[in-house]
Amino acid sequence: MLCNERPKSSTAILDKSGNLVSEKKEMQARWTEHFREALNREEPTDPITMEDECVFQLGEIIEEIAITEPKIGEVKAAIERLKNGKSPGVDSITA
Repeated sequence: MLCNERPKSSTAILDKSGNLVSEKKEMQARWTEHFREALNREEPTDPITMEDECVFQLGEIIEEIAITEPKIGEVKAAIERLKNGKSPGVDSITA
């Protein structure tokens, strides 16, 4: 591949019956149909209310987070699980 050459990409999509559509007008019509179906749904028959949400207690769902310092063995085990050759995360620490 030469510099500044864009890779070729497919511009065909599938219609509802699985046939390839490659003409621009047909593709626009298919995308319009897709998003109308995806975004214009009927209202749920039994929606969740605020009372339903209050039944759950966060303490039951979220476990307590440990705030103690990690032990040396835990740190060693975490380092051993790191994969070599991967780029560092947001903390800029590599394996």
